[in-house]
Amino acid sequence: MQCDIYDLTFSPSFFENEVREGFFVSGMMKRYWASEMTVVSQIARICKKHEIPWFAICGTLLGTVRHAGFVPWDDDFDIVMKRDDLQRFLEIAPGELPEGYIVYDIQTQPWYRNTIARVNNSEKISLDNVERFHGCPYITGVDIFALDGIYRDPEKEADRRKRFAELKHAEVCALDEGDESAHVRRLLNDIEKRRGIKIRRDKDLQGHILAGIVKLFREVPLDDDVKGVPGKCEMFSQFYDELIFDTAWFDHAVWMPFENTQLPVPVRYQEVLRKNYGDFMRIGKGGGAHEYPAYSALEEMMREHIGANPFRYTFRPEHLSSERRLSAKENVRQMMALLEKVQQQAGVFLQAGATEAAQKLLVSAQSMAVKLGKQIEMRLGADASAVHAVEGYCEAVYSCFEAPGEQTLAQMREACQFVRDRLEKEYLEQKTVLFLAVKPSWWASWDRLYQAYNGKDWTVRVLCIPWYERNADLSKGKKHDESGAFPREYAVVPAEEADIAALQPDCIVTQFPFDGEDQAVLIDEAYYTSWLRNLTERLIYVQPYDIRGESLDSETAKKSLQILAEQPAPVYADAVVVADERVRQLYIDLWTQLAGEETKTLWEKKIISREDDDGRTL
Repeated sequence: MQCDIYDLTFSPSFFENEVREGFFVSGMMKRYWASEMTVVSQIARICKKHEIPWFAICGTLLGTVRHAGFVPWDDDFDIVMKRDDLQRFLEIAPGELPEGYIVYDIQTQPWYRNTIARVNNSEKISLDNVERFHGCPYITGVDIFALDGIYRDPEKEADRRKRFAELKHAEVCALDEGDESAHVRRLLNDIEKRRGIKIRRDKDLQGHILAGIVKLFREVPLDDDVKGVPGKCEMFSQFYDELIFDTAWFDHAVWMPFENTQLPVPVRYQEVLRKNYGDFMRIGKGGGAHEYPAYSALEEMMREHIGANPFRYTFRPEHLSSERRLSAKENVRQMMALLEKVQQQAGVFLQAGATEAAQKLLVSAQSMAVKLGKQIEMRLGADASAVHAVEGYCEAVYSCFEAPGEQTLAQMREACQFVRDRLEKEYLEQKTVLFLAVKPSWWASWDRLYQAYNGKDWTVRVLCIPWYERNADLSKGKKHDESGAFPREYAVVPAEEADIAALQPDCIVTQFPFDGEDQAVLIDEAYYTSWLRNLTERLIYVQPYDIRGESLDSETAKKSLQILAEQPAPVYADAVVVADERVRQLYIDLWTQLAGEETKTLWEKKIISREDDDGRTL
């Protein structure tokens, strides 16, 4: 859904988890992106009103050209303005941005400590942000770089760069040693004496040095071509020492697609990107200058403050050790074993002449048999021979109760053995596996496992779980049932048409890892892995997104996959299936770190590489 940058809207599908270029982008990252784009929309509105040109730059420009949106592993937003345009914007914006927004500029706020201007949506993490910024509670903003001129005279430009290097050295020393450092003050005294530069000495000394650096950036006005010689400009910051462009590359903007809208890019964007990145179309998955995701520090602060992160799953040791209910078959086995013990003891009492004690046990046996019959009737139906066998056993117990003796006792024992034989043949030996599908696009991740079960002596059923869009306030939104979108050969039916407890599956295979913890999609609690484990003897979780080890060549890529790995399903499932050995090892390392070194063997057994499963059932 395309929209105007000045009137930005997002469809619910924008916020869904997604894999782009083999990189997992979480629902919260999508909300973070949308929040940043909302800030950009406000900047664009002001720039349009006051005729201030601006351009996407750095990673945002790269994403626009190469991905028609964010670089999947990027989480910040960068724009650039010519210095005079930026100065105008910084004067106008504070009075025209919505309430709560804040403009940062080192020239007026020395405590900001950055030569790049910035507009943020707020000053602190807030639940108000959730409502205003598409479900993102975190502080988001946009970095605004400046384009400055450079001297045409090489000697003058070399001198300016020396001054920059000296001030930069003093700034680094102030950062390391503190504003009161005598060494820093000696450095500044020397610079002032030799260079004629004046740096304020009051509080925020490091910030005043950075402000002096910005003044140095602004020293040369931008100029255009002179007698056929291109004018040059530089995107200064304390991070980029030398990023020089032709001024003509920024002569005007062209608009290009970006996610669900369009952004202005420099007319000669290819030259800009080549200068910045070289072969800019070559895909790499490196991170930026900060930890990924950008809000990870805020996430950790929330965990420390309230003991959990309300916007993402928080593992607790008790989740791993929580008791599991007996599965239907395990319950039937225990009921049958107990029935046989009670009946055996009743027989002992009968043979010893303790008729009254025997009769009490026979009443208990009959009651157990009735419960057993109801349990297997749920799975097999009222007409199953195993159910009739239980009914015959109850009649034999009644006969023994009415006329105890060797003959009726033998009949009761024979009827009990017949029940066991029927149970083994019709119930306990029959194996059912239930695949709980969600989206057709996820099928490929478990098709090999599905084929393995389908080709063996298993009854295979596929149910489609309904899912719901998640609103910005994290409440349940529109419902989706995609059961009709699967190929007919899979015989997929809506999960709501079946009673999973009554099906009593021996194995359940699920693809939804989040339970109720995702920021984009929800499912009903009846399909949470924390509950499904109580309905089967074996619960298998198959990671739905096809992320392979070859895509994990950067720390950023690994951190993104860790977000997907750190979800409820790996905790509650008996087996976890991932794409390959590298991904498996990432899961093992992550969960060993989260749950403790003593659990490493558990994860090594539980987590399985799809490439090594050899097409077997699990």
